[in-house]
Amino acid sequence: MAAPGGGGSCFVLGASGATGQALLRELCAQRPFGRVTVIGRRQLSLPEGSGVAVEQAVVDFERLAEHADAFRGHDVGFCCLGTTRSKAGAAGFVRVDRDYVAKAAELARAGGCKHFVLQSAQHANERSSFLYLRVKGEVEKLVEAVGFDRCTILRPA
Repeated sequence: MAAPGGGGSCFVLGASGATGQALLRELCAQRPFGRVTVIGRRQLSLPEGSGVAVEQAVVDFERLAEHADAFRGHDVGFCCLGTTRSKAGAAGFVRVDRDYVAKAAELARAGGCKHFVLQSAQHANERSSFLYLRVKGEVEKLVEAVGFDRCTILRPA
């Protein structure tokens, strides 16, 4: 992460979910970055008065390559992007939790991002017979293969 005092920049994917919202609040409260970009499919109500420049980039995840500019110029990328099988169906879950995340990681790396932080899941395993754990394991491998200087994978319970 950037040094305390607000230098550098980061982006947050998945800021509309519970973890992404909590992360965004902390980034604004702790101010480790001077600029934070929220990348998502719709405009969000953002925290105000933190002294951090929070920008929003609304993207179409089905056409993510067309939004490469949103990923350019960030030191760190935080990915809390995800859905559930019950909301999106099996194919939709795979598309969001694996395909969108992997494409976002590629765009971030191409845009100069050095450190990618991925929220995964406890027991993620690309060989699991359970779809959720298998997809989380697959995306971990895909993100690691992108070649960031630093890749942090968080596996909360």
